[in-house]
Amino acid sequence: MIPNTSFFISILIFVYSPLTNKYIAMEIELPDTRQGLSDLSKGIKTKVLADGIGGELHAFNIAQGIDVTADFDNSVLSVAAEKNHFIKFRLGEKNNEIFHKTLDFTNTVSRGIAQELKGLNAPNFKNGNDWGFDFSDHGKVNFPTEIADQITLFQNINIHYLTFAAGTAPIEPLLVAKGWVMADIATALAGAIIIKAAADQAHRDAKTYTQDANSYMATPEINIHKIADFLQSRHQNDGRVLGDYTFNTSDAPALEKAQLSSILASTNKQLQHIVIGSVMTSMVNFPLTVHKGTSLNQPAEILPAFGELAMGKGHNQCIVVNPNALLKGIVKVIVKK
Repeated sequence: MIPNTSFFISILIFVYSPLTNKYIAMEIELPDTRQGLSDLSKGIKTKVLADGIGGELHAFNIAQGIDVTADFDNSVLSVAAEKNHFIKFRLGEKNNEIFHKTLDFTNTVSRGIAQELKGLNAPNFKNGNDWGFDFSDHGKVNFPTEIADQITLFQNINIHYLTFAAGTAPIEPLLVAKGWVMADIATALAGAIIIKAAADQAHRDAKTYTQDANSYMATPEINIHKIADFLQSRHQNDGRVLGDYTFNTSDAPALEKAQLSSILASTNKQLQHIVIGSVMTSMVNFPLTVHKGTSLNQPAEILPAFGELAMGKGHNQCIVVNPNALLKGIVKVIVKK
C-alpha cells in the first residue's frame, strides 16, 4: 500500500568503506527521467526474474501486487509516449512560428492602413471606422490585442477594400508604395489560420501524450520506490546489494528531490518546500484540485488525471484536495530537502 504520507524518491543507506574502515551514509537516487526509470525498471525485472521464487523480492512483490514485467513494459510505453509528445510539441511550435510571422506582417499592414486613413480623413477621423477600425473623434485608434480580433480586423479591411473598383481605393497609393497586394496578403492569412489550427491540435495531442506517459509510468515508478524502500530496510549496512538491481547511490545527494505524496479519499494535504519552476504531476486517473499557499480559500486549479501543473509564483506551498470518495490521490512534486 502507498503510505499516507509524503516520501522522497531517495533512500538513505550505508556502505562500508575499507579505506576508512567506516560505514558511509549514501542515498539511493532514483532517476528523474522516464528513460532512466525505464532502464531501472529493466534492471529490477532482470534481477527478479533471474532470482526466481528464491529471490528476496518474490514474496514481497506478490504481497504488494507488483508485476516487474508489466512495470517494465509500461515504462517502455511511457518513454514512447514521451517521444511522441516532443514530436507533436515541436510540430505545434513550428506551425505557431509560421502563423505568427504571417500575422505580424498582416498587423503591420493593418497599422499602416490605419495611419493612412487617419491622414486622409482628418479631422473626420471616424470615417476610417468604415474599414473596421475603432477611431475616436481625436484620431486615436484602438488596435486589437487578441489574435482573433486582429484577424477579423484585416478581414474587414479587405472586405471594404474590395467594394472599390480596382485601383480606386483611397489606400491604393499606400499599397503601391509599400508593395502590398491585398489579395496575396488575404490568401497568406487564410493559409496561416489553417496552420494555426494544426498547431493548436498538435499541442493538444502533445498534452495527451504527456498524460499517457504519466499514466504508463505511474505504477512502475511507485513500485520502484516500494522496492527501494524494502531493499533498504533489509540491507541498511550493505548498500552494495542494491547495485545488483541497478540502483544508483550517491554520498552527495541533490538538494532538490522528487517527492510522492498520497492524499486520502475525500481529504486534502498541505505540501511544502515545492521548487518554483517545477511541475506537479498527477499519478492517478482522476482530477485533483490544487490551492496555492496554506488556505483552501485561495483560488483552485485543476490538476487533470495523469496531468501536470506548473508550479509558479506562490506554489512553494500548496494544498492538494482529493475529491474522490473511494480512492487515494497521489502527486509527485520537486521539493527542497
